Amino acid sequence: MKKKIGFLIAMAITLNVTTTCFADAAPAQSNVVNLTLEQAIGNVENNNEELKNIDTKIEAANRQYDWDSQQSLYISQNNNESQYGPGKYLNAVIQRDLTPLTDKKSIDDIKNTKSERLNTIKFDLEKKYLQVITYQQQIDALNKCIVDIDQQMNQIQEKINVGQATKDQLNPLKVKRNTLVSSISGLQAYMQTPLFTIKKYLNIDMNSELKLSAAKKDFAKFDDSDIENKIITAVKNDYSYGSLQKDINLSKQRLDITTKYVYDSVTEPMNTELSLKDLQNKSADTYTATEVKLWNSYYNLKNKEDAVQTQNTALEVAQMSYDKAKQSFDNGLIDKVTLDFAEYNLDNQKVTTQDAINDYMVSKEQFEYMLNGHASSGSIN
Repeated sequence: MKKKIGFLIAMAITLNVTTTCFADAAPAQSNVVNLTLEQAIGNVENNNEELKNIDTKIEAANRQYDWDSQQSLYISQNNNESQYGPGKYLNAVIQRDLTPLTDKKSIDDIKNTKSERLNTIKFDLEKKYLQVITYQQQIDALNKCIVDIDQQMNQIQEKINVGQATKDQLNPLKVKRNTLVSSISGLQAYMQTPLFTIKKYLNIDMNSELKLSAAKKDFAKFDDSDIENKIITAVKNDYSYGSLQKDINLSKQRLDITTKYVYDSVTEPMNTELSLKDLQNKSADTYTATEVKLWNSYYNLKNKEDAVQTQNTALEVAQMSYDKAKQSFDNGLIDKVTLDFAEYNLDNQKVTTQDAINDYMVSKEQFEYMLNGHASSGSIN
């Protein structure tokens, strides 16, 4: 985030753009949506269109399960192999013994898909919400600095009016002001992407204006004691890995049925056995891939933890720089504009540090969710 500010300011100095600040401009649209972070997260499940579509799939899967269960019951009540033609009884047994189980697993899989997608959206929504807050705080800091510059320019203009100063004394302040105004424009552009994502997640009219209440995360370090065993346990408890084990069990049952009831085909049991081996190989690959993903996510989380420490150190430096500038100003060694920029750098570093903490804490929540039976649901980037 801090790099973006530096880039914007550097570009503005190079181009020396003269524009007017529109940070406080009135929005063209009249529809305003006020949100807190808690409201945003709480509204996802009921408002998100993607999750509603998954609900429709769950309903369809339930209807299929009910139908196949009735068919299974009918076959059980009329369980007479002699009434079926050659090779037909196999399908009847599969319909009776396996199809309802397969349907039930399908329902569970779709429900888990919804649960994991819901949580993935919540984590991303939280990040995007906090990003918007960070951008707005940076804009506020820039506007505060602009107000201070305007005051300095007015004071110089008054001196110019009475012949105590010259117009060229305004030029450095104009350049600095234009730099800050351009930075605000860039931040407002950056802010549109997370705002768009929030509106999409919550099914909010894209033409509406979002007003987000302030929010932040308090730092709490992830407990990575015994992390190796935590990751191994998480892989074994992962829903997707467990779902594959159920597929393997169903395939074994199918192999038993085909071996028992196929009288005129050698290839059918063989094909089922090959499918079973494919599933077993896939299970082993999934176990390894999931373990690797968790370790990568863990190391990425540690990198974010290091980033927080780096920003905390930078904050200490910014605080010392401001304190030194304040002392110099009090002693008449620097002007008010220089002090204001030292204060701006301190305020901006506070925002940048909080942004690193927010990012770490949401990633920590996501990683803990992954360790709790959902290792395949995503990754920490």
